[in-house]
Amino acid sequence: MTWWLGDGLLPRDEVLSNRWRLIRNYILWRLASFPQPVAAQVLGILHPRRWQGLQYRKDSLHAAIQGLQTEHCVQSLLKDLSEVSMGIFRCSMSGHAYRVLGHAIDCIPKEKLRLFLECVEEVFVLLRDHTDWDGKVTGTPDPCNTKFLFSREESSRMPASVLRTLQELCDLARAGRVRVAILDNVFFCKLVASVGCKVLCS
Repeated sequence: MTWWLGDGLLPRDEVLSNRWRLIRNYILWRLASFPQPVAAQVLGILHPRRWQGLQYRKDSLHAAIQGLQTEHCVQSLLKDLSEVSMGIFRCSMSGHAYRVLGHAIDCIPKEKLRLFLECVEEVFVLLRDHTDWDGKVTGTPDPCNTKFLFSREESSRMPASVLRTLQELCDLARAGRVRVAILDNVFFCKLVASVGCKVLCS
């Protein structure tokens, strides 16, 4: 709002600056649908002067889950991942995706988060190129009878699955202990231990 009113600057991060513009346009669109007295009241509630006493210390880094900032380097995190950056983590991403990404930036080391997103990119490319987007195939396609590997229904569930998996990785990264209750757990124990958890195998 401070930027919108002419007293602030856009974030240097392109993903965030585009998101700020979208939010501005959304606010204007909603204000235009209200009667003028109501719109003026809502705009007054949003005015940054009402909230100027709520400030972070200048030497503190904002938690990403509280609101992504330039210093969280979203643009560099998504660099060259066109399917991811135009899909679930586009500038108009849902509020849920925005919070999950912020949570991940807070608790997963940047290089491991980047590796996860690169794997997601590969999955999305496969879905893009081998899905029956016209909806002619139901269930799982038979590769012997069709060139498709995925049905439209299967591919449409993937973004939600990716967000759920990323949230579970965040929970795992914050866990002090993890119990792995499977028979062949040696590999998984090493994987879990690599993120700093104490592993209790049973």
